[in-house]
Amino acid sequence: MRYVDCREKNWRGFSLVELMMVIIIVIILASFMVPGIIGTSSTQNAKDVAAKVVDVITFAKAQATLTNRAHRVHIEPGGANNGGLIVVERGDTAVCAFVDPISVRTVVLQYDGEQSVISVSADDPTLETIWTATRIVEIAPDAAAQNDICVRPDGSIRDAVTNMPIQPDQDTGYGAGDVVVVLEENAVSGTPPDFTPTGAQFRVILPYNGIGRVTY
Repeated sequence: MRYVDCREKNWRGFSLVELMMVIIIVIILASFMVPGIIGTSSTQNAKDVAAKVVDVITFAKAQATLTNRAHRVHIEPGGANNGGLIVVERGDTAVCAFVDPISVRTVVLQYDGEQSVISVSADDPTLETIWTATRIVEIAPDAAAQNDICVRPDGSIRDAVTNMPIQPDQDTGYGAGDVVVVLEENAVSGTPPDFTPTGAQFRVILPYNGIGRVTY
């Protein structure tokens, strides 16, 4: 058996120049990878919020069917310190009449580190806060501009005031009765917060009758 004396080998470690070159290469690669990772995370955040809006409407439909009472969904666009608000309230009858509604679910889109200016009680047991940079920027068509829609026990979405299907705008391109909730992803910085749109925008389509969907 032959033994090899390692001391006979010419072992050499990495030089400082070689280590610096490796570090520089890693930094260059990271500079290309990080923006993509951040962009993906930001977009996914907006997708999650869009899915939450659909989930809230699905919840309202299930509650309306279960209780045989119409439910009002109030969707409020974001303001200076928050991303918006969604409140689900149970009505008094199967039609869209809300004399003494009862709150059954409240979802607030809140920016991290900012105090909410929405008038919602922190003790509300139905309150759900989502920390996100996504905000609700628009609700269409004009018939839904009052931000209240009605979900009846049959699953249909109607105007909360007229009890009729929501009429489309002339230039929307969406179907009659559709309600469109527009969400926008923002980068938030500074105090008071400064909002910079990232370009990620999603539309939640709530049809007169059927399952809500998200478009990009």
